[in-house]
Amino acid sequence: MSDFIQLLRESIPEAIGALATAAILAILGFLYNRWSRREKKKSAIIGEVFDILPVFLLRLFFPVSKVARRVKIDLRSENPIYPRLDAEVPRISLWFTIANLSHLNLVLDRLLLELWFGQPTLRGAILKRYPLAASSVVSGIYYTTGLTIAQKRQIEAYLSSPSSYGAINLHVTGYLDSKLGVLEVEQTFERRNL
Repeated sequence: MSDFIQLLRESIPEAIGALATAAILAILGFLYNRWSRREKKKSAIIGEVFDILPVFLLRLFFPVSKVARRVKIDLRSENPIYPRLDAEVPRISLWFTIANLSHLNLVLDRLLLELWFGQPTLRGAILKRYPLAASSVVSGIYYTTGLTIAQKRQIEAYLSSPSSYGAINLHVTGYLDSKLGVLEVEQTFERRNL
């Protein structure tokens, strides 16, 4: 019995320390979750406040060029350029992510694109409008189109010998509606492979 009591005396400080550590971690997790929700709410509230302000005041604080620099167009990280050359109707799909790092709510009006597989291969446009809330990232923006026989041959020739044809180049121009007017954002991507 005395060995059991001795064992309890030695284990109690360790148990209290483990419980205190668990409690501190739980409190820190709770505080972090609360802080992150507040930050998201704060950016949404800021966007709504800026929607209320008159345009002349907004232009004082946010020049159009400065807001345009805070919009980032990027390719999706996994398979952003996806040709399906062996399909019954050959197709190609391009996937984008757009980050609106400004404090203004924007709307992607259109995205024009030009794709080169060593030479000009296709031009296209995404005409669907996508809302871009202030301080947000929108993914799942895509373009898909059927390929002509000449476009399919050009892509197959590039894929069979990419070093002799140069790089895959994609140039996109996005037009975004805002309270300040239309913003233009350009981005060029260069890749050696899909």
